Amino acid sequence: MLIESLSAKAERQRLRRSTPRTRDSLPAHVELKLGADLTINYQATPGWDEIVLAATDGNGADLVVETIGASTFARSLNAVAIAGTIFVVGFVGGMELSIPILPINLKTLTMVGNNTGSTANLADAVRAIATAGIEPVVDRTFGFEAAAEGYRFLESAAHFGKVVIDMDA
Repeated sequence: MLIESLSAKAERQRLRRSTPRTRDSLPAHVELKLGADLTINYQATPGWDEIVLAATDGNGADLVVETIGASTFARSLNAVAIAGTIFVVGFVGGMELSIPILPINLKTLTMVGNNTGSTANLADAVRAIATAGIEPVVDRTFGFEAAAEGYRFLESAAHFGKVVIDMDA
């Protein structure tokens, strides 16, 4: 199961990631403190895949979390290691994609799409997160009465991490 393999990977390996946006209030040094081995702003560094390759001695990342979509997918293909995984969770950079099949075959890649999943998937994820000791970054919490304001904040895309609606506040 995917969650179990991600949990095991989180326990065994240091994870590398690329961050699509960094708020002024949470600079790269804070991301490093939160556990990232390397942070790269893809907008400021268009050749971010080359940075990943250099940081991994040319091997690439075992796991690339593709949060942008079509506009960055070719770089994700370049940045991922042989037998690595590209986990697709976003498409703000476009949903239509034309990619060469050869790099996927040569690198024997696993490509995983994502959706919200079932309640059982959520329970599995919660267990995996607890087992791996992962603590989510919460940007802001809104009380239930301010839920509409919380959704507007989420829609603004100015957040870093999770936006929480506290049902008890």
